[in-house]
Amino acid sequence: MIATFTAIAVLLIIKGSEAGLYDLFTPESRLSGFIMEKISPIGMVMCVKECSKRRFCASLNFSRKRLECELSHSDVSTNPSNMVSDPDFIYIGRNQIPDEYFDSKTASCPAKGSSVNTATGSKCVKSDCPSDHPDTNVTTVKVTSTKVGTVLNYTCNSDISIILTSTCRGNGTWTSSASLCSDVPDCFKTPASCWIQHNFTYDNTWDGCTGGTRYVRRTQYPSAPYVGVVLCSPTRYKIVLGSAFTDKFLGVGDGDGSGADHCELVGGYQSEAIMANDYTTAPTVTGYRRSNWGEPFTVGTIGSSTPYKYNSWYECGVTPPEPPCFNTPTSCWYEYSFDHDTAWNGCTGGRKYVMKTKYTSAPIVGVELCNSTRYQIFLGGNLTDKFLNIGDGDGNGEDHCELVGGQEMDAVLPGTNSSAPALTGYARRYVGDEFSIQAIGGSTGWHSEPWYECGVQIPWPHEPACMSSIPPCWYAHNVSVDNSFNGCTSGQILVKRTNYTSAPYLAVQLCSSTRNTPDRDIKLSLAMCVFNHPIRDLIPIPPGKYKPHHTWQETMFAREEALRIRHMRSAERWTEHTKRLPPLIIGDHVRIQNQTGPHPLKWDKTGTMIEVHQFDQYVVTMDGSGKGNNTEQKVPQKNYPYKVTRTHKDH
Repeated sequence: MIATFTAIAVLLIIKGSEAGLYDLFTPESRLSGFIMEKISPIGMVMCVKECSKRRFCASLNFSRKRLECELSHSDVSTNPSNMVSDPDFIYIGRNQIPDEYFDSKTASCPAKGSSVNTATGSKCVKSDCPSDHPDTNVTTVKVTSTKVGTVLNYTCNSDISIILTSTCRGNGTWTSSASLCSDVPDCFKTPASCWIQHNFTYDNTWDGCTGGTRYVRRTQYPSAPYVGVVLCSPTRYKIVLGSAFTDKFLGVGDGDGSGADHCELVGGYQSEAIMANDYTTAPTVTGYRRSNWGEPFTVGTIGSSTPYKYNSWYECGVTPPEPPCFNTPTSCWYEYSFDHDTAWNGCTGGRKYVMKTKYTSAPIVGVELCNSTRYQIFLGGNLTDKFLNIGDGDGNGEDHCELVGGQEMDAVLPGTNSSAPALTGYARRYVGDEFSIQAIGGSTGWHSEPWYECGVQIPWPHEPACMSSIPPCWYAHNVSVDNSFNGCTSGQILVKRTNYTSAPYLAVQLCSSTRNTPDRDIKLSLAMCVFNHPIRDLIPIPPGKYKPHHTWQETMFAREEALRIRHMRSAERWTEHTKRLPPLIIGDHVRIQNQTGPHPLKWDKTGTMIEVHQFDQYVVTMDGSGKGNNTEQKVPQKNYPYKVTRTHKDH
């Protein structure tokens, strides 16, 4: 009996200690945005101990309802705006946790110190930030100093071209940039880098686009590896440069001009630049500067009091970002006015489009249109490069149709490659080979044509949105197919997307409907003979997945509007010389139009109304036979029998 009471006393002591710890928490509160680890299921005391074991745990959230522990690398004193009301959670900062919850290694360290493992054992060293960095698992960060104000430069493990920074803050915590490593798409890492949305910080002292959406991409300049834009509109933006994702981006000054050559940074051209031209009143600030296109950038003062002109916004003839489909494995055409060699071009002055290729030696293909089916083909390494002609070392250039989605067998060429001048361009011998830049045309033996027809339309017809849905829909599109082993050469062609990057599209050609037509003699169709049942000639669409293309919907609405007007005019014409007949009642004597027999449409039958139903339905007893007849209002008409009135005359 005594032992039993002892156990109860110990249990009460433990519960009382936990209740005291609970009083230190902030109820119905949760710090969001800085969670570095979640543990579940776990009790409140163990959650506190888990935080005390981790030197970079600055606070924790605990849910008693879900037994869930959230460890954070920041606290409410550093980020008060991230504290939100949440009835499921309670919050406590590391500096509020009692000493008894820390082990001997860390409990003996002062508030501005941390425990490190050395050859002689665990020692406590003075520091302002933890020696363990929260970005260690996904980046190359190395802590070289733990003093407040220390700035660390490092990269992502997944992409060493992405430069990150972390600063030791006054509250003893490191800023984290690890989230940027998982958000960067593959296209950002390529030489022809794509735009990604990123809310970078920038100097907004001279800003014509305050509050706009921000995008960033890589440049070709090691002195300024990142360019950012802040959008005023799709065509107008502020241009800034930065040395790292997490650095403050700065404005750009031009020492030999008014800033038009800065359009190169966003894929535009100096000749198409439109600027605010407010550099005469621009304040003097620190920014990136250069004098000529292609020169490296340096950091220094720019603005009206310096030789480096600085505008608040630019229009460069391009609209960042590119359409999303441009950077997918099955890239789409993007209208873009690229620069190209004009010495051998049969389509001068046409609209220009670009698309990504699968070749690392020539990542972008560009076309200038004569019309939608005839075009000159160029290749380039970057949107801002000068695009060059193409030479074929084993043929006349038919296999270059592969670059625009066509096939060699469908190629139509002018056959004037013998007249091509000596050029510098991209060259290869066979489909699938990488390209090299060398002499082509002239007497080199590398054939180059002034235009191509590849059996495909550029830009491609608009692809309906349902093709990108899950599951994708079938889309009627007359693509070019190999007919060397095809039993359905005359049927309609349908395409849809697949989930394979190596073969992103599936095409089917439907056979003629005569497969289901019975033979005149044996009364059986080919399908019945082979399958014992008819087969479908059309691919069914799952219920609820049919979404007509917007052009079909517009055509339908236009047709309905035309029919509405036509119907109203017809109704006016039909009712012009008519009048509404009075309703018939039981007992009325009516005349009925004869619908059959040797004298159709004659009113030669009479009867008496005996029943009146809804929707102009009646029952009439026919004179003579006495039979009931169901009829409608348009057939019976009220009849007024001739009456003879006798008069008395004097004789």
